[in-house]
Amino acid sequence: MLSACLFVFGIAAPQAQTPSELLRARVEQLHEEGGRSVRGVRLLEPDAVSHLFQKRNFTPAWQGGGPDQILQAIRGVEQDGLDPRNYHLAAIESLRAAPADSPGRDADLQILLTDAVAALVNDVRFGKVRPSTLDRRWNMDPRAGAPPLEAFLADIAAAPSPAAAIDALKSSHFIYRGLKQALAAQRAIASGGGWPAIPAGPALKPGMRNPRIAAVRKRLAATGELATASDSEEYDDALALAVKQFQERHRLAPDGSIGKATLDAMNVTAAARIDQIRVNLERARWVLRDLSDTFVLVNLPEALATPRADVHFFALDARWGFTLHERLALVRAADAYIGAPDELASAALISGRAALISLKPTAAEVTDFLARCFDATPARPARSSTSPGS
Repeated sequence: MLSACLFVFGIAAPQAQTPSELLRARVEQLHEEGGRSVRGVRLLEPDAVSHLFQKRNFTPAWQGGGPDQILQAIRGVEQDGLDPRNYHLAAIESLRAAPADSPGRDADLQILLTDAVAALVNDVRFGKVRPSTLDRRWNMDPRAGAPPLEAFLADIAAAPSPAAAIDALKSSHFIYRGLKQALAAQRAIASGGGWPAIPAGPALKPGMRNPRIAAVRKRLAATGELATASDSEEYDDALALAVKQFQERHRLAPDGSIGKATLDAMNVTAAARIDQIRVNLERARWVLRDLSDTFVLVNLPEALATPRADVHFFALDARWGFTLHERLALVRAADAYIGAPDELASAALISGRAALISLKPTAAEVTDFLARCFDATPARPARSSTSPGS
C-alpha cells in the first residue's frame, strides 16, 4: 500500500526591505551611469557619500535630532558668506515634509543630508573652490594632506551635536572672526537701506559749506564714523574727524579732504562691501587654518615695517627703502600677503607658497570671484578615499 504525503506549500508575502537594505540599493544607484542625483538634485560629493555608508554597512547616519542639526548648520553658513541654498536646503525641507511612508523617502533623505554635510565640510574647512582653479599662480592647496571627506563625515555622524562638529571645522582665527562680524554689520546696514550716494563735485574740505555735505553726514552716520546724521551743510571739526577715521579705515591718506578717491570709497554700496567681505572670507578659509595669531604679513601695495602687537602680526613695507634683494627675502619669509591679484600671484611665485588676503579687491575681481565661487555650483574635483587630500 502506497502512502501518500500531502505537502501544502503556502506562498509567503514578500518581506519589506529594512532601512539598511533600502539605503544600500539607493547608494548603489549612485555608481550607475546618470545615477548621481537624488530626486532631480545633483549630488556634490557622491563618492564621499558612498564611502561613508559602505563603512557603516548602510546603516542610516542621521536619526533623532540629526536632520534638525544639519539644517541648522546649513542655514548657519550664511554667516560665513556662503549660500545655504547650495547645500540642498530646499530639497531636504521638502523631503522632510513628505509623508513618512513615501517610497524611498528615508533613504533619499539620508543621502541628501550626507551630501550636504560633505559639501559643508569641504567648503567651511578648505574653501568652496581650489585657489589654482581661479589663478594657476595661486599655488597653495588647503586640502593637501587632509583626510578624505568621509573621515570627517564619520566623526560628525558620531558627534553628540553634528551642528557643533561642523562649526568646529571653521577657522577661529581673529581675522576670520572679524570678517564675519563685518559681514553681519554690513548686512544690517544694507537691510536698513544702506547709505546715500554723494553727488560728484569739487573736493570738500574742512571749513567749507556745501549742499553735498549733508549727504556726507548721512553716509558716515550709516557706518558709525559719525555718531548722528544731520542736514547741516557745514564741514565742521567733528565731520573732519569722522572723514579722517573713514579714510584710515579704507587705507586712504587721512587728510580730511573728500577728493575723488575718498568720494569713490564712500560711494561703494553696502551690497558691494558685502560681496568684498564674502570674497575675503573665502580666501581666509584657504589660508588661516594653519596661521597662528602671530605672523608676518607683507602688504604688497603699501609695503609697512612696523610691529603691530595689538593685532599680532608684523607688516613689512617695501617703501622703507629696502633693496630688491631685501624685498625678495621679506616676501620669502612672509606667512601671508595682502594686495591685488597680480601682486599676490607674484608673491606666490617668489615664495613658493602664499597666503592670499585682499583687503580691497576690485569690482571686477569681486564679480568674477562670486560668479565662480558662490553664485554657481562649480564641478568639484573627484576625490579618492585612498588618496587623502587629492
